[in-house]
Amino acid sequence: MRLDEKFTKASHPKWLRSYAKGKKSEDNTYAALIKLLRRFTSRTGFSQRTSHSGDRYDFSAGFWEKYGHYAPSDIYNVDETGIWYDIPPKRI
Repeated sequence: MRLDEKFTKASHPKWLRSYAKGKKSEDNTYAALIKLLRRFTSRTGFSQRTSHSGDRYDFSAGFWEKYGHYAPSDIYNVDETGIWYDIPPKRI
């Protein structure tokens, strides 16, 4: 039994029973449910993601090791800062 099946059976047994009433067999129920979920995820843009908490921790530790010596007043947030250059065009 897959993890998503276990979750659905454990967390939503009443809904699963009512959903399965109109289906011919348990295999048919599962196939219909998978089809329903795939359409839902396609329509809404959901996707399964793998947690990368270990990678985030490693990055964070390396980042502070490399840049931790800077004072907070020396750090600028430039992701939304516009930079303008006053450079006239070569030709008019």
